[in-house]
Amino acid sequence: RMELAKSYWRLTALILFFSGYLIALSLQRNIVAAGTIENSIISALVEPLPQKGAGGFFRSGSKASAELVKTDDLYTWLEDTVIESIFEDPECGDGVCTQPSEYPGYGDLGCEVDCGKFENLT
Repeated sequence: RMELAKSYWRLTALILFFSGYLIALSLQRNIVAAGTIENSIISALVEPLPQKGAGGFFRSGSKASAELVKTDDLYTWLEDTVIESIFEDPECGDGVCTQPSEYPGYGDLGCEVDCGKFENLT
């Protein structure tokens, strides 16, 4: 009986520990901001899909997204929506020093216009 009672106390302590841990985690997270970020990402990814019918991709009431029938359709969608909008090649001369692709100029290397000259020559 003593062993069984000790086991129940340990189980209760474990449950209380994990409950407190989950409460502490939920208090540290800004749920409204996380939801806003998630909605903006979903809308940026779903809106460029071809429109077809009603009901919505996530049953949100907007038009349903058409099927991506071929793998080429998927690759085209990924390239247009994700790769080109997120991964942009920096251009030298746009007024912004985008590191690590752009770096201070030395000779004919680097981007002197945006990042200036490399000054540590010795």
